[in-house]
Amino acid sequence: MDYCWIAIMKDMDMEKCFFGEGAIKQRGSITGGLLFAWQCRKGGSQKMILYFSATGNGKYIAEQIAEKTDEKCMSIVDCICEDKYCSSNEKIFGMVVPTYFWRLPRIVAEYLGKLRIENCGYTFFLASYGTTTGEAGSMAKKIMAHNGQNFDAYYSVIMPDTWTPVFDLTNKNRVDKWLSDGKKQLKLVIGNIMSKRKGNFVDRKLYSRKPEL
Repeated sequence: MDYCWIAIMKDMDMEKCFFGEGAIKQRGSITGGLLFAWQCRKGGSQKMILYFSATGNGKYIAEQIAEKTDEKCMSIVDCICEDKYCSSNEKIFGMVVPTYFWRLPRIVAEYLGKLRIENCGYTFFLASYGTTTGEAGSMAKKIMAHNGQNFDAYYSVIMPDTWTPVFDLTNKNRVDKWLSDGKKQLKLVIGNIMSKRKGNFVDRKLYSRKPEL
């Protein structure tokens, strides 16, 4: 079969990408490592938000930000499929990801480890969460710092937690409260992005060691 899976599982949610047989031979297998070439997008007029979304929360947030700030969205999975690991000369570059088990999804952590941001006017990282952002923000900062990089701002937005073994999504009042709080947070985030505020604005962080942010 001439395709391979990139999958992150949480409640059996998956994202996948397909490669041709020739591409697999050239790039190597997923299990052997993501062996992709660096490709930078040139220009200077672009605005881009990358997102990873297995349940739709991250995509919704990214699209809302894009609508208000006149940006474009692209899935991190699509970036991997198209060998896009470098963003160059963007006016705004952002990343929207979920918090999985108080951490970054593996696919996001691996992508951040390969990402290169060059000469971008403003950069931000946003983690969605149900109960806590855990160490998602500090993990992102540590991975970026390892490559001599950093985001200008770190944000968070609460969304309904989709880990159904624990959280009952049939409780309409609770879900509506999540959504209402999330919309209020997102409105503030969008305002901060448009004014290019810098700093750490992540809520409900947890630390297993000395704080990184």
